[in-house]
Amino acid sequence: MKKKGFTLIELLAVIVILAIIALIITPVVSNIILQARISANARSVEGHIRNVELAIESKAFNADTGDLTNYDVTDGALSSDLVMPNNDDVVCEKYTITNGRVISASGCVSDRANWNKVYSYGNAEGAKSTGDYDNPNSGGNSGSNPVVINGGLYDMDRNLIKSWTELVELGLDVESDHTSGDVNGPILNSLTSEGILVIPNTVTKLGDYALAGATSLVEIEIPDTVTSIGGWAFGGCSNLRKIVIPNSVTTLAKWAFVDCKALNDVTISNKIERIEEYTFAGCTGLTSITLPNSVKYLGSSVFINDAALTSVTLSDELLEIGQNAFTSTGITSLTLPNKLEVIGLNVFSYSKLSSITFPSSLRRIDNGAFWNCSTLSYATFEDPNNWYAATTSTATSGTNLSLGNSATNAKYLKTTYTSRYWLKR
Repeated sequence: MKKKGFTLIELLAVIVILAIIALIITPVVSNIILQARISANARSVEGHIRNVELAIESKAFNADTGDLTNYDVTDGALSSDLVMPNNDDVVCEKYTITNGRVISASGCVSDRANWNKVYSYGNAEGAKSTGDYDNPNSGGNSGSNPVVINGGLYDMDRNLIKSWTELVELGLDVESDHTSGDVNGPILNSLTSEGILVIPNTVTKLGDYALAGATSLVEIEIPDTVTSIGGWAFGGCSNLRKIVIPNSVTTLAKWAFVDCKALNDVTISNKIERIEEYTFAGCTGLTSITLPNSVKYLGSSVFINDAALTSVTLSDELLEIGQNAFTSTGITSLTLPNKLEVIGLNVFSYSKLSSITFPSSLRRIDNGAFWNCSTLSYATFEDPNNWYAATTSTATSGTNLSLGNSATNAKYLKTTYTSRYWLKR
């Protein structure tokens, strides 16, 4: 009897079974290969450390005593005259070396089979993976912590957690939880040697604390895709010198540039209506600034302690100046806009104003507005009628003020009625 061949159904069944077996076996094999790579790279780092020590011994060995001469490197690069073996394929960013022995090393990159993995080394434990990054064009990241690759935050399986754009929008207070001690991590990877950072046009907002404390930042280019800048976004960027806020930005949050001590060149978006509290406080290098006519409100302490600030051009549309806005600044004169209605508490206290003219639109000067402004000699009211001094900002009556004499007005503002609210009926 002639033997029958396999039926189509039987062949399909065999193919399915083989496929299932492959699905089961492939991850196991891949993991074995991955672990072998990790082990090989770790051994490579350990071999590198031995080579460093051998190179030091060959250079520093004292033949007379049989000892190494004192050779210490703490958190630094190796001496350029150390001769390393030709087959050494590892380099570390920092070493701690005592008397020729590598005590610890960090940022050790092994490049075997085009697969990069960063390791740290401790003399007692040998090479250990830090989980910092792997080559994005090759095997998966086996580290246990989220890592940074080309400005993105990835999980241990190299799945994107947050893109460059999202990191900036969320702010470094979020992503810094996932980097080892470098709060400016992925974003500042794009910083040029001149300290200039160009933000990609995929970014639509700079989140709270986005670049706070980035002391290496000198200048930043913000694209016109950005519509808002968060609180403390540049706080403490002590070497930031120039900022151009594009006209696409409509919101500038409080404390945005606080303590940017080197900042001396500022351009503000003509779409911003409010400069919130402490935005430029402590910018001790700022000498002049022009507010666009879109600004209607200056928040409290906006320029407080900007001692070098001597020239300010206010918005024609400005309605209110918040408390302490110009406290302890260096301004000697200031033109108030014709629509201004309110001057807040202590606005010009400890400033260097010598004279000022109040527009007829003004309705209120809060107490202490010119307290300790010892240089103020003249204060002129375009409309000196119907003003009174009161103990609260809501009082409907008080001490009537005669404001026809600019020298007397200055005295009233500095001393006689400095603790009162000046209100207009």
